[in-house]
Amino acid sequence: MILTKEDYNNLENVCADYDAEIYQDYSGRGMYGETCFGFYGRLDMSDANDIIATAFEYDVLNLLKVVCVDDLGRDTIYYFPGYKFNVSDI
Repeated sequence: MILTKEDYNNLENVCADYDAEIYQDYSGRGMYGETCFGFYGRLDMSDANDIIATAFEYDVLNLLKVVCVDDLGRDTIYYFPGYKFNVSDI
């Protein structure tokens, strides 16, 4: 699913409240080179749920079904296979 510029702006604003960053083309475990969006920072699952619910009110349930998590050392990335931003819109 391609997300809109409005989605990106909403996510950017919410992530700022959590000192988190957006990753536009993350390729996680088992994605075999495919990319998706994610966000990362010193976040726990409760923080990630809040970010998702606030930034993507219309698609919360679908995003919660596909969310994956990887440890990046100090940070954690929450990523969403099958969901991308149209980079040319951003």
